[in-house]
Amino acid sequence: FLFPDFQFVYEVLKNNPDLREKVNEVVITGFESYLVETWVLERELTNTLSAYSGNPNSIIKCCQIYLPIQPNLWPCPELKRYYKIMTKLGYLKHINGKGFIFVADIHNLNLNHYQITNLLLIPNGGTIKEVWNNFTLNLNLRELQCAGRTSSMFQAPSSAS
Repeated sequence: FLFPDFQFVYEVLKNNPDLREKVNEVVITGFESYLVETWVLERELTNTLSAYSGNPNSIIKCCQIYLPIQPNLWPCPELKRYYKIMTKLGYLKHINGKGFIFVADIHNLNLNHYQITNLLLIPNGGTIKEVWNNFTLNLNLRELQCAGRTSSMFQAPSSAS
């Protein structure tokens, strides 16, 4: 199974060290990854969604974890909860040679029902771990009423901030 949310995977590995030998980092094409701002603010289990773009130039990095096909056999409750959340939001897509990824159809997603207020596209080929520091800094600046933070959440703030 493929998980684009590196922070989630690192938390799972921290609590389940026996899984470490079953994890690889892989790159897949034709997908985009989004940070869900509401989920960050509410400290939800995961902070990202993946969407199929079909564009061969769109790439995302994922953690590949070797897990049984049946989620009830997964080794920890966090992974089982992740499965339940993601299957409500979308579907599983098989990628030859890599595994299954949870894919959300962001165009047909009922954003209000899932309490999603702001989806931020993670830059092509990037991961949540690469944009996290700038995101949290800009989020804090926005909370302090610093202007212009919404459109540039992944960029470093200007020196005037």
